[in-house]
Amino acid sequence: MTNSIEGIWVGNAIQSLFGKNISIPILIEFKENTEKGIAIMDIAEFEFKNVKKEDKWILDLQVMNSNDAFVLMNYKNKDTKLSQFGSITFKIDDEKGRLDGYFTGYGPESNGLVYGAMILTKSESDKK
Repeated sequence: MTNSIEGIWVGNAIQSLFGKNISIPILIEFKENTEKGIAIMDIAEFEFKNVKKEDKWILDLQVMNSNDAFVLMNYKNKDTKLSQFGSITFKIDDEKGRLDGYFTGYGPESNGLVYGAMILTKSESDKK
């Protein structure tokens, strides 16, 4: 894994759900020298119809491929009863401390294909 994605990243996952654009706050953390990470999606403000009321979704991340410019990872919900999985590709911008990417996968609320964008910045405490 490229060292430039290690640390804590914050931003939003932006997608369309039932014809309405939504922006979900997200925090992603990658530990040093590992191919795994975790994502926490803050869904407390959303009134979903098909999934029980929760404050957050926790996703396991697995880096599949990376170089100095891009990283490809797969994700799945830690709760095995919740069908949520997919892939994310990020472009790494070390100078700006940003990860800009797109995701596609299966969503538990839509019970179908989901896709959208993620824009993340490196946490101030992790900037060097």
